[in-house]
Amino acid sequence: MFSHNVYTSANAQITTQQNDEYNTAQNYNEKLLEKLSMQALKDKNSIKDMQGTFAIDDNAKAGEITGDGKATIKRLYDMGYIRNEKKWLTKKGFDAIGRMILRKIMQNARSLGTGEHSTNLRGDGEITMDTTRKYEYGDDPKNLSVHDTLLNSILNNKTSRFPLNITTSDMAVYETYSDTRAAIVYCIDLSSTMKTKMKDGTSRMESAKRALWGLYGANRRFFPTDSVYIVGFASMAARILPYDIPYLRAFDADEFLHYTNYQAALRLSRTILRNNTYDNKKIVLITDGQPSACYVDSAYQKDVILSEKPYSNFYSPEPDILNRINTEKNIRLDTDNNRQVYLCYRYKKVDSRIHAQTIKEAAVCRRDDIDIDTVVITDEPELVEYGQKFAKETHGTMFHASDGSMADILVRDYMGRSPKAQYGL
Repeated sequence: MFSHNVYTSANAQITTQQNDEYNTAQNYNEKLLEKLSMQALKDKNSIKDMQGTFAIDDNAKAGEITGDGKATIKRLYDMGYIRNEKKWLTKKGFDAIGRMILRKIMQNARSLGTGEHSTNLRGDGEITMDTTRKYEYGDDPKNLSVHDTLLNSILNNKTSRFPLNITTSDMAVYETYSDTRAAIVYCIDLSSTMKTKMKDGTSRMESAKRALWGLYGANRRFFPTDSVYIVGFASMAARILPYDIPYLRAFDADEFLHYTNYQAALRLSRTILRNNTYDNKKIVLITDGQPSACYVDSAYQKDVILSEKPYSNFYSPEPDILNRINTEKNIRLDTDNNRQVYLCYRYKKVDSRIHAQTIKEAAVCRRDDIDIDTVVITDEPELVEYGQKFAKETHGTMFHASDGSMADILVRDYMGRSPKAQYGL
């Protein structure tokens, strides 16, 4: 008996030790993934850039002390999160980070007591949920829950003898919500000022990338039938694939590509949405400033501007620049040989010609039944004021974020259509 107790006690100690070791490993892996996500959002986030960040993790682990981050990098390789390529994040790593970002956003929503969000999207049908409620007059009989109805009858009548006397008070139906399928283009500003640091220490670009990553995760989990697209824009625009979000970079100020062209983003977005058959279409413009560029589509438009401002600057990138951008940033800019970009930066002001062309492009989107929302990432009053003006003239909604809360704002707005999303189910 004594030996049996000793054996049982020893087994219990081993099991406890194994559980502790497992939990320690899980916690470490979770922290490692969180640090990887922070690194992936940064402007400089290559494998080489990571080694210095992860060196402290190596030093904290007995038996793997190298001090240069190589051991932690190897662990991430072994876990299948990264690979030795230019696009170093694997699909597994991308999806894991997306789930982590979305989970934190939804935790924030619950802690803030986020309620239901109104929506003006047109429904294409209904989605049946797993939960039930009491039957109300006018409910569709096809949503009747036979199981819950029978159970209610037994409990209410205190008998399980058949035939049951079922009344409307016993009837339960599955809850539904409107299947408001949508096609949305999120336009992320890649102008040079997106590198600016915010109050929380992160850059505007980091905040925008986090928002896009969370939105893509929300789309796949809650609204897989939605069509979500991404457009990057500065002086010109380009379509961005979701898995390229980690590698997005703001343009440097040493090229004429670093200006802000709302019109380019709106035009490319409209082209994308033109081929989508959904009734609900929206463009969400994520930017940190006022437009400082617009397209010149004809010689006449150019002559008009020159007659007003003889020293105006017009730009059309050379093929070698386009090739370099494609190679370095993996961005294929939307170009047209018959089109130039008019560049005019005015500190905290907008050139009247650029504003007019921008609003004109937005009006074409509105005629195509495309709604336009604007997210302004800045704490500068003049820039926020222009965002409000733009939203008013385009009959859209403006969101304002001066810190990293932009992801929470956009994801919660997107998920407001789903009861499941609202409660983090």
